[in-house]
Amino acid sequence: MNQPELVIVTGPTASGKTELAVRMALEMKGVIISADSRQVYKYMDIGTAKPTPEEQKGIPHYLMDFLDPTQTYSAGKFGRDARKLIDTFMKEKRPVIVCGGSGLYIQAMLGFIPEGQKADPEIRKLIRQRGETKGWHILWQQLQELDPEYGRITDSNNIRRIKGLGNH
Repeated sequence: MNQPELVIVTGPTASGKTELAVRMALEMKGVIISADSRQVYKYMDIGTAKPTPEEQKGIPHYLMDFLDPTQTYSAGKFGRDARKLIDTFMKEKRPVIVCGGSGLYIQAMLGFIPEGQKADPEIRKLIRQRGETKGWHILWQQLQELDPEYGRITDSNNIRRIKGLGNH
């Protein structure tokens, strides 16, 4: 029986994605690529529900726990990094399980987000000015209307992500 080369496990927070992905990786002798926009950062273990070494059960996990919190990482960068890893593992005939709830990251990996879009500094400046004068909560409400999926995963107090409104 042939096993799949690529499996995507996604869903809401605390739905058992990690446990399922680890079980599949153990059975298939595969690897896991984290598709979580917060688990990329080192030192952020508790608030991100990053799996502990015990929960990982020796399965290699990629694109997790590798950036300093002061660094930025985008869905576009994730998409490129994930595709490169997937290509490498597929050449090695190793199954890949992509696991996470960041729909934007998964869309980028699958090529549904145009490559090469960069943040426009002028738009960022206008967004910052508007947030500072009218209030960040107003921009957060607009984000909810313009991009409900991204808005759902963006905390109303996360000014950095709201400021990135013009970048995703």
